[in-house]
Amino acid sequence: MTRKVRIVDVFTEKPLSGNQLAVVLDAKGMPIKLMQRIAREMNFSETTFVLPPKDPANAARVRIFTPHKEVPFAGHPTIGTAWVLATEGAVPEGAAEFVLEESVGPVKVRCTQEAQRLMFWMTHPTVTFGQVFPHAQVAAAIGVDVADVVPSAPAQIASTGLPFLFVALRDPSAVDQATSDRSRLEKLLPRRLTDAVFLTAANGPNRLYSRAFALDTSEDPATGSASG
Repeated sequence: MTRKVRIVDVFTEKPLSGNQLAVVLDAKGMPIKLMQRIAREMNFSETTFVLPPKDPANAARVRIFTPHKEVPFAGHPTIGTAWVLATEGAVPEGAAEFVLEESVGPVKVRCTQEAQRLMFWMTHPTVTFGQVFPHAQVAAAIGVDVADVVPSAPAQIASTGLPFLFVALRDPSAVDQATSDRSRLEKLLPRRLTDAVFLTAANGPNRLYSRAFALDTSEDPATGSASG
């Protein structure tokens, strides 16, 4: 059976930049093992599969796969899939908001039109907080000096559906100096809790400069689930 696949660049205005996403439309009846094989073949940070919603009031059910596993929620796949559904006519034209059913639960997406282009915003699930890590241990794992870690901010796991270890650094240059080393990250991160680190630094009023490292993806170009 032939299925349509859309490849889009999320969080950018320029083609061939941002965070890439493959969206497989009409995935009804597709075995999970095949979904995983397709995601591995695409080799983007995530690939989504669109299925009929369980609740007809919602736009679609969406399953999200990395090349290695299924994840319950992710930011750029949610936004990118919402854009594809809107441009494919899969949601009512002019709809201001709609709901995508993801493994984490229903995710509300809001659509606005700005300067003749569609903009999408998602409502994150409720945040939860987890384990706190010693600053010295975290600094060693990401290749910075412990003095680069903001002393008043805990290095802590938090999640709105996809857990990250959040680490606040003193400035953007410290974020740039950090390195993604799989062997060091494996020693730091308990996979049962998270497999990713999100580094941030203040970069002006109400702005953060960030990078995201993960065990299965050395560095993600952008991450909506952590940024939210």
